[in-house]
Amino acid sequence: MEETATEKQIEFAKRLGIEKPEVYTKATLREMIDTKLRERDDKIEVVKMSDSGPVKKTSQNGSNANFGAMYTSYAKDIFCEIYDDKKNIPDQMDLAIELIKQAKEAFE
Repeated sequence: MEETATEKQIEFAKRLGIEKPEVYTKATLREMIDTKLRERDDKIEVVKMSDSGPVKKTSQNGSNANFGAMYTSYAKDIFCEIYDDKKNIPDQMDLAIELIKQAKEAFE
């Protein structure tokens, strides 16, 4: 028997606009959430700071596009852990994304 989604996943999916998330398995709902977050990421412009010159703007569709799904998944996982229904959802998602950016930069 396949594992059912957690209440946090179901609530998060509803907030992302996924209809009837409670009918999906945990794995299916996770894929649907990842897809919704990737769609959101495609609209975000990443700004990178450079030590040797002016700010460079790149799109998620640039050379690091193949890592976009991985970073999106990490951000979603972090969000699911820090999620608090008493706090502002966009602020929590922004925090998760910022933590991933900081970790990525630390290893570059």
